[in-house]
Amino acid sequence: MCGISLIVSNDKNSLDKIGQMNAKVIHRGPDAQGVFQNDILALGHTRLSIIDLDERSNQPFVLDEYVMSYNGEIYNYRELRKELEDCGYTFKTSSDTEVVLRAYQHWKSECFSKFNGMWALVIFNKESHEVLLSRDRYGIKPLFFYQDEDLFLAGSELKQFEIFSQTQDVNYDKVYNFIVNSLVDYDSETFYKNINSLSPGSFLILDAEKKDFTSKYYYKLMSERSSTKSVEELLQKSITLRLRSDVPIGTCLSGGIDSSLIAILAREKIPSGDKFIGIHGKSTEKASDESEYAKIISFENNIDLKIIEPISEDFLEDIELAIETQDEPFLSSSILMQFNVMKEASENRLKVLLDGQGADEIFLGYTRYLISAIWESSLKFRWISTYKLVRGYLKNNSFYSFAKLLASAHFRKIILILKMFETLKVKKTFKSEQKKMFFWKTKKFSNYDILTGSLASLLRYEDRNSMYFSIETRLPFLDFELVEKGLSLDVNQKINGAFTKSPLREILGKYTKTGINLRTDKIGFASPEKTWINENESTMNQLIKSSNLLNELFLFKKEISYENYRMFYWRLFIVAIWEKKKGIKT
Repeated sequence: MCGISLIVSNDKNSLDKIGQMNAKVIHRGPDAQGVFQNDILALGHTRLSIIDLDERSNQPFVLDEYVMSYNGEIYNYRELRKELEDCGYTFKTSSDTEVVLRAYQHWKSECFSKFNGMWALVIFNKESHEVLLSRDRYGIKPLFFYQDEDLFLAGSELKQFEIFSQTQDVNYDKVYNFIVNSLVDYDSETFYKNINSLSPGSFLILDAEKKDFTSKYYYKLMSERSSTKSVEELLQKSITLRLRSDVPIGTCLSGGIDSSLIAILAREKIPSGDKFIGIHGKSTEKASDESEYAKIISFENNIDLKIIEPISEDFLEDIELAIETQDEPFLSSSILMQFNVMKEASENRLKVLLDGQGADEIFLGYTRYLISAIWESSLKFRWISTYKLVRGYLKNNSFYSFAKLLASAHFRKIILILKMFETLKVKKTFKSEQKKMFFWKTKKFSNYDILTGSLASLLRYEDRNSMYFSIETRLPFLDFELVEKGLSLDVNQKINGAFTKSPLREILGKYTKTGINLRTDKIGFASPEKTWINENESTMNQLIKSSNLLNELFLFKKEISYENYRMFYWRLFIVAIWEKKKGIKT
């Protein structure tokens, strides 16, 4: 993993700030830094060396008329290199970086469809003065940009834009939808009004002289082109590719289905004499403690398990560091657990970690998909199917919880409005983005979550948390062939009675007889949020009260407390912390 910096301007003073942009993301690439600069453009790079550790692969990488700054890994680079060699190209390094640039030189933008991996990149053509920005299919790697009449900027993290004060205006609509509707990455906008995220599966072409650009999608989420291979075959292939590295690899291990499956399959492929480290974040609350499951998987598979257990005394310090890392507010305190997992990995000198993001969205692991499937089935009068889905849910849950879940899905918007009326008065008019997702078909719901819903947020959290500690995380479930295979399956192939993610459970059942594949509780690095809030509430209340941003947006009708603002409390608090740490001006 690496950091990208780009400034396009006719003003030399602006171009000379490229070193400052690089310095803002030195954690993304502590191994080497570089800059290419001419009269209209400055392109920077910070390198985390994973493949071909030699300095010959440092960036910006120059090849003929092209200069590239690239962040990511193309796992099938060896196969692409062979294909390019057959076309007459020669190579001076053994890195995927050179393969990426040669591939673009040969195939132009069609090369992105050939890449199996994760990436964000900027390529400058010194002859045509054309600048290309591209991002991987699912947005695993970040790339942000800003444009005004005189300036175009791009970077891997929002903190890089702080150097240019004109980029720091607050996006009030984004703040409102975060607090009221619990939405974050529902579009390309960020919490900063004029900074956008390049959409997953797209590329942008900029004329560096005229400062205007066009953008285009090279990838559309589809299931029609699904592989004939099985889910297990594709997952095995995906993990094999993601074990290509010149540095040691470890894994996140929550003890859930996804991380356990990855850990088991990866351990099988790593030589038995090599240490394979798993990192687990343990909650201090019994209800959300999964450590026993992680211990079982580790013991069975010769995994060196490291367990961290964040405590309440560190909460306020950790939250400030996390918001500085994330650059934007986040929806859940579980981000702190993940942050500490990455810290532990760093202390164990790991540069690469495997993780299970994407499995829930692809194979319908969230309870909301089950409710959506029940609703969809009943509307089509498929009573037997509806009965099986409801019966499956009730095997592990009470009828009361089922009724409550249905009511919550149907009336969440009404409940929110009533709570808003009771506790908050909105002082401004905002563009609300609340979506009626409950009424969507299950497949549409899944597709939304993959590109602009829950997965987009999880990928953002994971990238910032891991890269803060100079760690590259690799996500086997987001191999595009596996994604398309998963999307090609019918809902009843992924939800079977009481069990969501049926294909993954079946595979896991082949490798462990402990019954972990039959778990129906979903936790996943859950934090002891109630404990943290109870022990820090007075400080949190004061931060919310003193927030200029929150007081500009809302009139608080009740005394600030967790009890009075339960539905909004965390989001109010995290916005207040964001405002304080980032120096947000209203």
